Amino acid sequence: MSASPSPLPPSTTTTKTNNNMDSPTTPTLSNSNTRPPSSQVNNIGRSSNVGQSNSNNTPSETSSSSTTTTAATTTQPSNPRPTMTANRPGSASRRPGATAPMGRPPSSAASSIQQRRSGTPTNGSSNGGVSTSNGTSSSSNQASRNVKTLWDIILETKKDVISLNNEPVESNVFIIGGEQSGKSCLVHRILKRDYLKDRPEKSTALDFTFGKKEEGLKTYIANMWELAGGRSLIKLLKETITADNIHTVIAVIVLDLTKPLQLFEDFLYYQYVLTKISDELYDMLRKKGSEIPDKLIGRAKKRIGETHEDIDKLKIHGIQTIFVGTYFDKATQIYNPLQLKQLNQTMRFLCHTFATNPMFMGIYTDTKTNENNDSSFRNFINYFVMGGKLSTTDFNLKDPVKPLKVIAGKDSFKNIGTPPVQAKTQQVISERAKKIKEKISKMFDNKEIEKWFDSFQSTFSDIDEGMEDDGNKEVMDLNFSEYAEEVVDEMKAKKDFEFDQYLKMVERDKKQKLLLKQQQEAKQQQKK
Repeated sequence: MSASPSPLPPSTTTTKTNNNMDSPTTPTLSNSNTRPPSSQVNNIGRSSNVGQSNSNNTPSETSSSSTTTTAATTTQPSNPRPTMTANRPGSASRRPGATAPMGRPPSSAASSIQQRRSGTPTNGSSNGGVSTSNGTSSSSNQASRNVKTLWDIILETKKDVISLNNEPVESNVFIIGGEQSGKSCLVHRILKRDYLKDRPEKSTALDFTFGKKEEGLKTYIANMWELAGGRSLIKLLKETITADNIHTVIAVIVLDLTKPLQLFEDFLYYQYVLTKISDELYDMLRKKGSEIPDKLIGRAKKRIGETHEDIDKLKIHGIQTIFVGTYFDKATQIYNPLQLKQLNQTMRFLCHTFATNPMFMGIYTDTKTNENNDSSFRNFINYFVMGGKLSTTDFNLKDPVKPLKVIAGKDSFKNIGTPPVQAKTQQVISERAKKIKEKISKMFDNKEIEKWFDSFQSTFSDIDEGMEDDGNKEVMDLNFSEYAEEVVDEMKAKKDFEFDQYLKMVERDKKQKLLLKQQQEAKQQQKK
């Protein structure tokens, strides 16, 4: 008889391969604290018994090509003390395929790491095995995905603001004024073009250009319309300013300071035209129930200051207006100090009366002075058109030698004072001044304006302005029949006919639908 085999030490298995049945059996020791072979790790990782731990080791079976003999195991203590490396990261107890030691159960984090290494699902079970994490890892991941960050909350609360900021802020700038007053040069200055080397060509009718500026999330677009010909083409201004764009209109009145009487008359004339255009459009909008007129007037009063002492005395038409007095460099050479003071004081009064923003400028021989003047003007325009920051360091009100510059609402009739009283010998009024005064009384029945004009024309009575500009002949209604074009006229007549036919068809369809509705209602009443 052969002797009975001696018992093996604890946690030891004996494996015999079936490739050669006569080969000797090779014992293999397996301890929970030693790393198993890679083949065993892969087999166990794919098996369904990962993570199970019992008091006795369970025998494992190999494939059909190999035979496994069950090894005897010894009974372990009921409460063994865990080893020092049992729960240490990287220990055998945390490697795939290793048997969990007795005592403290593996944590959820260790279980998830073990499952990721072995390639098993992380939903709390692995092919029927019991997982100690109980779905804690997956639930925590789901909760982390549902948590909103600070940026998510900001995007939700500021969604409307961001969408509004993405829309461009568009304005229509109308540059109007007398002939040869420097309107084209101002456009070149705004767009930073070299107007000294490349003199702009003479404008014809209504010239258009635009400027664009991006600042943060906002985009500013300025459509610039330059009206040539002085007053002769003023009807083009009426055709261009409509009820759809009046809330975006900014008017820039450009006048020559070296022609005092013409300056006074033209300033009031363009203010009269803007007032008339705005009143007509406001009446049309109010009939439709629109609140735009009241909003524009309220916005203008807010810019000036609703608590301003002169708010009820001002003539506010709602269109933001800028006055640019050009050739101030020549005016300082032509006028004496008294005339410069009168010019400064009178234009302050007129601009304050119509809530207009005044600025004097010129073209100087000194390069640095000229650059500073251009920079100041661009900053002034940029504030109203592009929403830029306004520099107030060069604001000037009372110094007549320096260019006048201020925004509406910063002046008052009290600070301006009364018109200077001239001597009786200087109160002789010329024929041209009489005509201008008659026009002023027709446009604005305002005694204060007439007083200022009397004082103004007396101070500048010795200034020879030459003949009146041809562009100042008022042609309010143009005869377009003089500029007829057969092709355009035929196409227009055809489109007008098609439009009339379309209107008739729409009206006929409305009547048919109404008649059909009445018939259906009559049938329903008969059934009842």
